[in-house]
Amino acid sequence: EEVLREYVKGVRLRKRDDHFIFKVLNTPKNVVFENEPLVLLDGVAVFNTDKIMEMDPLKIKSIDVVSNLYHYGNFIFEGIVSFQTYKHDLDGFQFDPGTVIIDYEGLQTRKEFFSPKYDSQGAQQNRLPDLRNLLLW
Repeated sequence: EEVLREYVKGVRLRKRDDHFIFKVLNTPKNVVFENEPLVLLDGVAVFNTDKIMEMDPLKIKSIDVVSNLYHYGNFIFEGIVSFQTYKHDLDGFQFDPGTVIIDYEGLQTRKEFFSPKYDSQGAQQNRLPDLRNLLLW
């Protein structure tokens, strides 16, 4: 709480009904946004700011603040506060039990497909069948 209040420019920390609320300063207009910003921890959206405030500040490597309106598809966020840990692995952050976590491969390595070359006379007269499903693309 102290670190956010004193060192992070553009983020206002409020406490309402024993819950922490982030507010971001709208830099172009020099006013504070009315709604809460999108809060990210290693790129994962966190909707309970109290859990962010419970984390050990020594586990956080950097905090980035976007102090403008951020449009993403149909969503409009009034700023972004992004926390990065040292190992980029959420560093023990516990999500709510009702959270759905989907593990997917993401970007996959590039595959190289084999295509035989029939450039020699022996390869052209070879009687072994080509058992590939797709012979011509």
